[in-house]
Amino acid sequence: MGFRVTVHDQEVIYQDISIEGPNGIIRTSPTSDPPIDTCLTLGSCPKSGTTCPPSSGSTIDWNCMFGAGSLVEVQARGGTLVSCSSGTDAEPCSRFIVPKEQERAEVLAQKGVGGFQFAKGEAYIFKYSFRAKDGMKVSGSSTRIGQMKGVSGGFQLKGNPLFSVTANNNGINVRFNNEESDKVEGMDDTLSWEDATGEWVHVEIRTTFGKSMEVYFSGAVEGKAVWPSSYKPVAWNDDADTIMFKLGLYHIKNKVADGEVEYKNISIQGPNGLLRTSSVGDSDHGPPQGIMSLGCVKDADHDRLLDNIYRFEDLTPEKCSKYCESEPFFGMQYGSECWCGTGAGEDVEDMFRHGSATCNMACSGDKDKTCGGSWAMSLYQHGSASPGDIPEGTRYLGCFKDNRFNRALSSKQTSSNDMTLESTGVLYIMNTGSLFAAE
Repeated sequence: MGFRVTVHDQEVIYQDISIEGPNGIIRTSPTSDPPIDTCLTLGSCPKSGTTCPPSSGSTIDWNCMFGAGSLVEVQARGGTLVSCSSGTDAEPCSRFIVPKEQERAEVLAQKGVGGFQFAKGEAYIFKYSFRAKDGMKVSGSSTRIGQMKGVSGGFQLKGNPLFSVTANNNGINVRFNNEESDKVEGMDDTLSWEDATGEWVHVEIRTTFGKSMEVYFSGAVEGKAVWPSSYKPVAWNDDADTIMFKLGLYHIKNKVADGEVEYKNISIQGPNGLLRTSSVGDSDHGPPQGIMSLGCVKDADHDRLLDNIYRFEDLTPEKCSKYCESEPFFGMQYGSECWCGTGAGEDVEDMFRHGSATCNMACSGDKDKTCGGSWAMSLYQHGSASPGDIPEGTRYLGCFKDNRFNRALSSKQTSSNDMTLESTGVLYIMNTGSLFAAE
């Protein structure tokens, strides 16, 4: 399909018009010929918003996650990449192994077909979880566990790493702009490397390239690092035209013991939403099937939300749900307490009578999941949501109180006598938002 422009008997025909931005096609006209499938000719080519299926052995498919060619530096630099014993099809996992006489095993996010073109001035969120081998030794020289570098045409490196998670004798830290300083804004002390080994550490990088970067740690160790205001430019190399994102293990030859680090829950979110993820969900896959998460609510000693309590050394949301299966509500507190009850006649609104809270304690039976906090309950309701209720490609986040003077979601609004979650989702997609809701 095309159109013809005629001026003084001169004609020009236009067709196959498209505009492509950093995260793919923005707008395109219908094509006159069948499109060429560049994925078939140039290798792996996953689409935006893709959940990458696992490779054999429940390992991460890095060619899907980061683009074809992402594995070129693994064996070339003396390391190996194998499966993890803890990997599942819902949560695939990869282990990077680097002997002390070798240098690195890293995967890198490619640009171009099947990859990404990270742009200055645009916001991105990178997430990954890593677990170093229990008791893994590091030295005074920094071992890198995730980094970003500025690159230009042909993926030529420009300067030192812009960002890296580092581990040495002092502990875990963030190095911005390759500065050696042990102190960065937002993080008063280095995090314990000893505590981190053998346990999962979750990393979240929030950045608007050229403007800001914040790095959050949770799980086995917790902390936050902010790009120092004195380092210019901010989270960008002015000689670069994009960013190289790398995960794996890098250390200085013969200055450290053999290294092994596992990775899972990799995701990259761009200005228009999720670009790629290795997992069905985040590190916490949400409530068990057929159960609705109501969020994190305050509890009170003088007015308990639920009546019955069980304590477990291996508590998980699934285990608590099973013990409370005859009750409409259940919740977890303090990491090891499972509460059940009817609430106030199954009135969901009344379960928030003490207000909302922050749930930040790991479950005693699964440290990757949250089981409440101090006087804070991770609250669930039985039989209120089933997998068929949630449109495909979306994830339920819970039930939250809105305020007409300060709306939780303010971009677009519509009303209908035949509203469904699917039609609400269409509105969300049309307006390229990241969240949608129905009331």
